[in-house]
Amino acid sequence: GAAPEAAAAAGEAKDGAEAPDAAPDAAPSNNGKGGASPTRKKPKRMLGAELPATLAGATVLEVEQLRLTEDLRRRYPFLGHLPKLADVTFLEVDVRPLVSPAVYGRFAAEFKKRSKRRARASAAVAREEAEERHAREEKERREREYLQQLAEFRRN
Repeated sequence: GAAPEAAAAAGEAKDGAEAPDAAPDAAPSNNGKGGASPTRKKPKRMLGAELPATLAGATVLEVEQLRLTEDLRRRYPFLGHLPKLADVTFLEVDVRPLVSPAVYGRFAAEFKKRSKRRARASAAVAREEAEERHAREEKERREREYLQQLAEFRRN
């Protein structure tokens, strides 16, 4: 599939979510002189909290629409909160304008692999369409030939 972690994570980002690197708020300590000091717990890390709300300028490379099954839940545990048979859409976007060249370079092999897979899929679809077009043209040619023979037969 298409970068499902990023696509699904982006859909779950909450407004005002605290970044996972944020330091927890803590009350001042009494340096161990009697009693426990009240502290707040570190906010729970939210999936996608560090992702932007929109990806302006990003080019969509692939759209994959799926229906959530038990197999998909096992493959993508982050979809576990969605109801069974929910429609799920994954988008793969070109991240080059969004990340530094160093970051892009770190994942270049994966991007290249995905690009080749998309090219193979596109070529397969083009071959299938060409075969269907050829079959349709051949059927139309045979029908014309039959009608010509029928007209010839009726004239005689």
